[in-house]
Amino acid sequence: MRSPSPSPALLAAWEATRVEIRWLHGLEVVPSIAEARVLPRGQGLTGPCGHVITAWNPVARPLFPHENAARHAALCAVVAAAGLPGVPATGRAVDGSWHEDGIFVPARGALTDARETALTLGRAFGQVGIYEIEGGRLRALACADGAVVAPLAAGAGASGAG
Repeated sequence: MRSPSPSPALLAAWEATRVEIRWLHGLEVVPSIAEARVLPRGQGLTGPCGHVITAWNPVARPLFPHENAARHAALCAVVAAAGLPGVPATGRAVDGSWHEDGIFVPARGALTDARETALTLGRAFGQVGIYEIEGGRLRALACADGAVVAPLAAGAGASGAG
């Protein structure tokens, strides 16, 4: 199944989402793409490298909470069965209007080597995109082809729905 391209509204939502990683030792918050844009490169940003994958709301269509919970459990089982390290994570709108639970899979070795595995997991769970974290900065990748779709290019603004 080919994943659809992200809509302008979805791209805008991805730009305004923080990722919370729940390590055993505490919570780490990775700033949204929009928040990080105002920081000079490297200032105040350090952090893990890896991918955030969710099974919630496939093809950006909202499901009931019990359906999302079952899909999340299935994703966690697949990640564990594959022998991948997985850390609970949540994508949360900066304004608090929504969230999606997921899993952060730290990269073992080169980030690019882990990317295809993460994209394959995203596609398997019907996702339009996944997050990649490198040096404390988020970028969104389209599951269809792995292209970086956010941050948006300067002046590209997001509008509309779809």
